[in-house]
Amino acid sequence: RLVLVMPFISRSLAFSFKFSDLDQSTDDSLKSQEDLGSVLDFSLEITQIKDLFTLISKIQERTPKIINCKSAKLLVVNEATREFNFNFNKSYDQNCKKPLTCGIAGKVFKQQEPFISNKPEEDPNYDSEVDSINTKNNREKNATSPHNLLSVPIFSSYDKVIAVLTLFNKQNNQDFNKTDEDLASAFTVF
Repeated sequence: RLVLVMPFISRSLAFSFKFSDLDQSTDDSLKSQEDLGSVLDFSLEITQIKDLFTLISKIQERTPKIINCKSAKLLVVNEATREFNFNFNKSYDQNCKKPLTCGIAGKVFKQQEPFISNKPEEDPNYDSEVDSINTKNNREKNATSPHNLLSVPIFSSYDKVIAVLTLFNKQNNQDFNKTDEDLASAFTVF
């Protein structure tokens, strides 16, 4: 049982140390400490979820609130077919599939590092289906282009990328930044 919790413990400690050097009296530091608490609470919550659809839904629902952005999309890696699966319905029988090489998400999968694009449509890796915001519960192929995005790889406890989480459109027309990347990366090991 401890083995299952170790990734959560290690990433929580690493993330905590990252924020421990901040000046405790600044407003930014207080906000960062609140964000840290939200991330750690959420990380603990998602480690308890057993159903894949519930897990995907919860990540896509809660992550934008923590990172302060409009929406999120989780692209799950299918190693057998070398594809991303995304925009799931509850029975898993209908979802979108694209090769692991597609889009900014494909770049994140390959490089195994987070990526921020504050002008994604100008990025040569941009794919309008993989790297866009979907409408109607994230299941239709109709999509709107984001004005910015942050993609982070999600790792298994064996350091293998099992999904890519893409966050869209930082609130108040702000750009994504390193703090957002750190927050999003804090709960990306399962």
